[in-house]
Amino acid sequence: MEQKVTVLRHLEPKSGTSSNGDWTFQTVITETIGDYPKKLAIDIWNNRPAIPEVGSTINAHCNVESRESANGNWFTSAKCWKWELEQAAPIDTKPIQESPPAESSDLPF
Repeated sequence: MEQKVTVLRHLEPKSGTSSNGDWTFQTVITETIGDYPKKLAIDIWNNRPAIPEVGSTINAHCNVESRESANGNWFTSAKCWKWELEQAAPIDTKPIQESPPAESSDLPF
């Protein structure tokens, strides 16, 4: 599956060890681009590809798979194996707001 998305946030990385060795993955929460945007959680395993910056628009290439758990429930995951940068995250160029000067008063207190 190929989907153009905007990166909204990163969840905490998770890691562990299996019979194949150590593993890590991080879920990236994204939103699709289009008339009816949808949220999409994309998993990136072992930092391949690198984690995109929040605010970036990317073209994500994912394998989508549904699996049944031991108790009969089904869940779907999207594993990203490649992404291409469409638009970099905007740089915050807002000037730092200074507090207004204290107003003087002729009151004695």
